[in-house]
Amino acid sequence: MIQIQDTDFINSYTIKQELSRSFGSQTFLIQRHYDQKLQVAKAFDLSKIPDLNYLKRTLDLITAKNFPFIVPYTSYVEDSQKILLIRDYLSENDLTSALNSNINMNALWRSIFQCYAILHENEVSPNNIKPSNIYFDKDLKVYLVDVMPLENSQFSPAATPETNKFLFYAPEYFTSQYPLSEKSDVWSLGTLMLYTYGYNIPWSSHNIFAMIKRMKDAKIPSDVPEMIRKTVSRMLIYEPSKRASILQLLRAHSLPVGNNKWSIIKKPTLNKNPALLLFPRTKLSKINTNVRSAKMPPVPKCLVNGAYLMGINDIRRQSYTARMTTKQLENHKLIDDIFE
Repeated sequence: MIQIQDTDFINSYTIKQELSRSFGSQTFLIQRHYDQKLQVAKAFDLSKIPDLNYLKRTLDLITAKNFPFIVPYTSYVEDSQKILLIRDYLSENDLTSALNSNINMNALWRSIFQCYAILHENEVSPNNIKPSNIYFDKDLKVYLVDVMPLENSQFSPAATPETNKFLFYAPEYFTSQYPLSEKSDVWSLGTLMLYTYGYNIPWSSHNIFAMIKRMKDAKIPSDVPEMIRKTVSRMLIYEPSKRASILQLLRAHSLPVGNNKWSIIKKPTLNKNPALLLFPRTKLSKINTNVRSAKMPPVPKCLVNGAYLMGINDIRRQSYTARMTTKQLENHKLIDDIFE
């Protein structure tokens, strides 16, 4: 277990409970002393982070973009062995709850695809995509947490704690055969789509070696309806370059949100999947108890809701450089055409 002994953190927060644990990290529900606000803290073992400065820079860049569908980290605690990232607590449902509800899956998945299309346009990929990192409210507005750079695994497969923690990762996460890219997100979302519709993941296994081997020759379950099969078959391809892009998937399936073809829900027979963690909104700043009210301001709900009311189509899709490329301009128009 990662020990949290930082004096500033102890003086500022109470740890209420451990929420989850995965390879190299733990997630806690915490309560801030001065206003009793609930937040979430994720502690990383620094030995599992290849480039800490890159992680910090990327988190700052994501926060600076001010995406209304991302709940970013707001502050951090760091010592020689760990870094602890802090974000706001979300009370909405994560995607694991979609298994037991008769929600409009078409509307939900269009929202999810739209969010990741915008992230890819802004060169934010590959991402850590799991059911516990995607939330939705009663209006099926999507909120993403734990949006951070996903890098190739730094663990020995023989020592992997739980294979279901890695069930949604693309094959290239485990091997050096292909680099991680936005197409890695496509694989993860295809796996997640099967999961949310209640179908077994073909490569699920108790052994990491067996799981990786099954990925290469995995077949989509025969009972998956044709409309869903048509989509996931373009996503779950072992070679990344042959997978469809999110924009291509949106173009091929730009159906009206109320269309029932995508609303087929088969009651799940899946085992429960791991709940992991979550993510808030201001400049990433180091905790200091003397200035914590300035460094860690609570996020007014009206800001988040107001940004969403603007519609995520209003977000400027641009790279981290000042000028968009020709390809980005073309894709920008494509997204606008799809969601007009």
